[in-house]
Amino acid sequence: MSDEGVLLVGYNLGKRHYFLQGFVACVAVCVVAFVWPKLLPQKAVPLLFASACLLGELWWRSKYPLHLVDIGFKCGEELIPWEQVSRCTSWGPFGIPWTPLKFQGINIYLKNEQSFSVYSNAPGFSKLQERIQTRQQAPLAEPVWYRYPSRPLRFMRYVVAFLFALIYMVLLAVVELVLIIGLVVGGYFLYQWGNKLYHAHNKKLPEKVWFIAIGTIAGGGLLVLAIYLLTFVPVISSILGFFKTFFIYLFSLLSHLLDWLPLLAGFIPVFLVLWFPWKPDPVTVMNDALFLGETKAYPLRHLRSERMSSKFLVFKLWELVFANGSIALYPLLEDFEPFKKKLQTQWDEVQKRYFGKPIPEEEAKIRTPQEEAQIIMRKST
Repeated sequence: MSDEGVLLVGYNLGKRHYFLQGFVACVAVCVVAFVWPKLLPQKAVPLLFASACLLGELWWRSKYPLHLVDIGFKCGEELIPWEQVSRCTSWGPFGIPWTPLKFQGINIYLKNEQSFSVYSNAPGFSKLQERIQTRQQAPLAEPVWYRYPSRPLRFMRYVVAFLFALIYMVLLAVVELVLIIGLVVGGYFLYQWGNKLYHAHNKKLPEKVWFIAIGTIAGGGLLVLAIYLLTFVPVISSILGFFKTFFIYLFSLLSHLLDWLPLLAGFIPVFLVLWFPWKPDPVTVMNDALFLGETKAYPLRHLRSERMSSKFLVFKLWELVFANGSIALYPLLEDFEPFKKKLQTQWDEVQKRYFGKPIPEEEAKIRTPQEEAQIIMRKST
């Protein structure tokens, strides 16, 4: 392999300015849509915001490309030898049905807790796989925590955000169209009803309509006159002025909220999907139990069934049903197949241990995952 190495992640530094230009353009259009909603439709703001986040992140994270060289990696100008690599894990593959698209990746963790993710479509991915297979990694200390890598999760967040933004635009446009058609149809039927009522009474309005109209006008006039006369009383004038100011402010606030409500209904979900600090808990097998993070434990002696199922026509879920709850694991989990094999092997050993024997009352008791985790952690210490 040459000293120049193989480009694994990152983008051509000469093309990074396109990401920056796209980010600035999306932000500028968002600001214009906020300030002048009549000039640009606000229904496009969630989509523009997601595009700005994507382009800005691509620009920021592509500062230093990663190259695979003989003695390790080069991150920009920094040389990272293999000795600084603590472990390498993999995830996938998962694909979209009826398409040739399949995704998988490798995660490289350094001893300083820095990490890199390399996708299967990156140049040099096959060479990286060969290099990792030929390298002998040091055994990891038990328990081994299997995690969900951040970059594929970030990719999925952007997919969800863009889909929501597009659906939001379409639904808002359909709602506006339905409202316009509804107003036109409602006005037509109201006119037909009034015309029918007018002709049904020999082209004269019914007496009750006259009474309602005259009563409404007279009552409104008396109310306005009474309020006008009360304004000459100093105390009552102050009270009426306060209520007038309050109701004007409340009406203005409600009108502004109604104007911004459709925009917030689309913008807030997109913002939360992209930037809410959520990440799935890591999993491990420890003391004959499956741990979901450090706070939930599912004993393998209570494992009832396990099966693979599909979700969204893309992901394969591994569903595990325990007596104290059920969990689902995605193939995005690092080293999914080794973890699955490890758990099944452990489950077989637990079943052999209890086969043909009554389970002690203490172990047969079903507790919550939190209680099981506390008991197991207390026993292990």
